[in-house]
Order: sequence, then structure tokens, then C-alpha cells
Amino acid sequence: MGDAAPRNGDSDAALWEAMTRGDHGALEVLYDRHAHPVYSICLRVLSEPSLAEDTVQEVFLGLWRRRHGFDAARGSFGVWIATVARNRSIDCLRARRGRAGGETELTTEFPDGRVRNDPWYQVAEELDRNSVHEAMATLPRAQRQVIELGYWDGLTHSEISDRLHLPLGTVKTRMRLGLEKLYSFLEARGNRPCQ
Repeated sequence: MGDAAPRNGDSDAALWEAMTRGDHGALEVLYDRHAHPVYSICLRVLSEPSLAEDTVQEVFLGLWRRRHGFDAARGSFGVWIATVARNRSIDCLRARRGRAGGETELTTEFPDGRVRNDPWYQVAEELDRNSVHEAMATLPRAQRQVIELGYWDGLTHSEISDRLHLPLGTVKTRMRLGLEKLYSFLEARGNRPCQ
């Protein structure tokens, strides 16, 4: 158990450190802070609310069981957990696709035509849209392109790699750097996109 009870005002990095020392309260605060955007990502990929809810639970249980993977020196927890959620959702979708023996396409709309909620759509809805467009405009073209393909078009890292004829490692690096820059830009403006 950590030395002090976690507070809602603690940074994600401080909460992560407390959680790695076995502090259940820190995990609860991280869950309260990030469960909604994680659910949005899972729902976008999986299209089924109950399956998305199960995947959210798996993501946070995985954090507790493994207690490693996040490095505050490499970027924000919000971007990291969003990536974990997306990857776990895609793994779940592929496992279901394999069991069903058919192809399942990653779509970007609900049956009623509304755009699905993921961290960056959530940002656009909750914050001034101009701030998001301004933040995206600050990115180098290469980083902006992989983010648009990954988060707005729903492509996996491998699919982006194939489409752009780039090594997979290059795609992952551009995505990570671009998301970190977006987060930093919006946070500096008083917007916290992944909380």
C-alpha cells in the first residue's frame, strides 16, 4: 500500500507509481479518470456496448496484474492507456473474427449514423473545435497523417504501414510522437483530452 491515500488532484504519473506499489485506491482514481475515454475507444472498435464494457475491465485489470509498461518519461498516461485500449480492442475483434471465420470491418459510425466517440472525437465535442484543428495543424504532416488514418479512419498500425509503404516501427513512432504533441498542446491551453 502506498504511503498516502491517492487524491483526485494527484497526477497520473503519481497515481501510477502508487498503484505499482499495490495501492488499490490509486487504481480506482485512474479508473474514474480514464474509464470513459477508454470505453469510447473500445466501443468505436468493437461496436457492441457489452463487449466494450468487458474490454474496459480487461484493460484496467491488466494494469493491476502487470503493473508495468507505462513510462512517464516517454509520454502521458492518457495517451498510453488510450493506445492500450485500442490495441486490446483490436485483439478482441480479431479473436472474434477468427472464431466467426469471417471478415469484420472496423467502421466509424453507429447504426444511427452518429460518429463514434473516441478520445479525439471526444476532444472535438468537449472542447472548442478550433483548438483541436489548431493542435493538429501544429503537427508535422507525417505525424498528422498517421493519426488521421489511425484514429479517424480506424486503421491499425500494420494497415497504416501497408497503406503508406512505411516500416511498422516508423508508423508507431510517428503516432506516439504526434499524440504526445497533441496532448501537450491541448494541455498547455487548459484542455486535458484524456481525462
